[in-house]
Amino acid sequence: MFKAILFDFDGTLLDSDQMIFEAFKILYQKYKPEVDADFSHTLTFSGPPILETLQKEFPKQNIDKIYHDYLKITPPLYQKYVRLYDGVIPLLNALKKRGIKLALVTSKRRIHTEMTLKQHHLENLFDVTVTPDEVKCNKPSPDGLNFALNVLGVSIDEALYVGDSEYDALAAKNAKMKFALVGWSPRKDKITIQPDYLIKKFSSFIEDLNLS
Repeated sequence: MFKAILFDFDGTLLDSDQMIFEAFKILYQKYKPEVDADFSHTLTFSGPPILETLQKEFPKQNIDKIYHDYLKITPPLYQKYVRLYDGVIPLLNALKKRGIKLALVTSKRRIHTEMTLKQHHLENLFDVTVTPDEVKCNKPSPDGLNFALNVLGVSIDEALYVGDSEYDALAAKNAKMKFALVGWSPRKDKITIQPDYLIKKFSSFIEDLNLS
């Protein structure tokens, strides 16, 4: 049995795809009016850090200003569009009852992570939360995973990382940690790394990983 399970946030526990699309639709209208927001394109924005995505999408603009706008426009969009995937809270509670330590390792900045945790009543379910604000390098670097394990006092071979993207899979590989891929992501990019587990739904998570 794993002593610790670490989770990605967006695309894994949290469906924020519509929120990201709506946010970038506003940003494009202001900074690149010649570009129409495309939902399938914005799906690729979940995984990399937001500043990396902004620099890629607005290479000739003042990124600090655009990021300030992003921080300003997203709170009401979070309230309107972001939701948890089915079964998240029952699963986390069931894992905690089994004595499994829980961590959140995300590319979402601390300010949005804390806002989202509070919005969905998740703030007391994780033993540690790691964002880009706590580590030198973001995913696919293993820094966030290693940081979480150090806080939890758990070795790599006793831990599992659960995510939805190539960034998550690479981070787990670089940490030499087992990786579970969730199967409900709408993203078209292929995971080139074979996961150790495939999670089709949270209601069968414990059985699929033989944690019962």
